[in-house]
Amino acid sequence: MEIRGVTKRFRVGKQHIEALGHIDLRVPPGCFLSIVGPSGCGKSTIIKMIAGFVSATTGEIYVQGRRMQGIADNSGIGYVAQDNQLFPWLTTSANVAFPLESRGWPLRQRRERVAEMLALVGLSDAADKYIHQLSGGMKKRAAIAQALSYDPAILLMDEPFGSLDSQTRMILQRELQKIWQRTGKTILFVTHDLVEAIALSDVAVVLSSGPGIIKAQLDVTLARPRDIFNIHIQPGFAEAYQTLWPLLHDELEAPSTARQL
Repeated sequence: MEIRGVTKRFRVGKQHIEALGHIDLRVPPGCFLSIVGPSGCGKSTIIKMIAGFVSATTGEIYVQGRRMQGIADNSGIGYVAQDNQLFPWLTTSANVAFPLESRGWPLRQRRERVAEMLALVGLSDAADKYIHQLSGGMKKRAAIAQALSYDPAILLMDEPFGSLDSQTRMILQRELQKIWQRTGKTILFVTHDLVEAIALSDVAVVLSSGPGIIKAQLDVTLARPRDIFNIHIQPGFAEAYQTLWPLLHDELEAPSTARQL
């Protein structure tokens, strides 16, 4: 996955707002890369452009060597949004099966794949429950299973754990690490939490305040598997945090300079 010279401007009334500055970024196959930055810096915009939901103003995005030109090109991408985007009138298993059904998978293959995905995220016992019967953490597990159901090479995650309590969040961070190690997916993960970015990632990217540009990129060399619940005392964590936090803190303190053009 590669982003080449991408910028983004939004039209607001008669004005254009420069929300995202010049971005160049390469994500190697199988890499877990996190993007962290202040609100309004363009983190979610990057994710949505890669998914094909939003077009870039300038520049190009390539996924598996193919230039992305819209949502029709994102068949190899799974997407987990901030909101769960699950259908409340369907059961957990039916939600996971929905992308497969829309792609024309035969019934038997759908059932086998759904069972596999529910087992992967620890929801086998919740297959027949409706979404309102699930806890917040279970809903997020279901959303991950749904995004992985058709075996995309790349998983995009837009602040997926932001609304969860701290304990549930750490549990899901641990489970996501296991899922990533089992599946070998390339993951691009957007978060506002620097600790989360370091705990999960091979590479952590810090964006500036809007219009967002890459301010820093750091290889996170902590040994795997990582003890999420004791990540602060894991060798290498303090060094990574002390490198990135001053840069992020400066941007959190800075007002957005998204320009009207």
